[in-house]
Amino acid sequence: MKFEMVSGDERLFDGAPEWVVKIYLCLGYRWLADANGMASYAGGPAVELKGEDEKYLIAERRPITEQDVNEWNGEGLPPVGVECEFAHINRGEPIPPWERGVVRYLSSHTIVIELTGLKNGKAESISQPLRMRFRPIRSPAEVARDAAIHAMASAPRRCGHPLQGICGEIYDAIAAGKIPGVKLE
Repeated sequence: MKFEMVSGDERLFDGAPEWVVKIYLCLGYRWLADANGMASYAGGPAVELKGEDEKYLIAERRPITEQDVNEWNGEGLPPVGVECEFAHINRGEPIPPWERGVVRYLSSHTIVIELTGLKNGKAESISQPLRMRFRPIRSPAEVARDAAIHAMASAPRRCGHPLQGICGEIYDAIAAGKIPGVKLE
């Protein structure tokens, strides 16, 4: 089973059974709790940690299903386990190149992405999620579209204005067959 960390350090769950989703520090013991709030310590009996007990949540995780990973549509942050494309941002805009990787850890302050498609081994990108943009893996048609737009926009500019938006509209018109005599390969 795969998990997404909600808070705390995932190493606290090392050796814990899969049913454990929260770890508390209470009465000097580390308590392992399930989704229903029942907890036990060091193999002791399961009890409900009452609200009046002085307890501190030190780690929490939530199980994710393959459905969670496979159904990410590009909105919000990608869940742990999803392969996506990402770019760092500057002043709100993505800085090329877009890279491809699998999200391995996610919290509100940190994201760890294992880069895929590297020819010389493995690497990870570690950053703050708010300093990055994410998108689903593009189809071959989307990759070809982006390459054509980039090539058109990189052509010499006479008016000095960015052409990226206009080139996208032109490409879409060609793809829709609205420009006679011009076809995509």
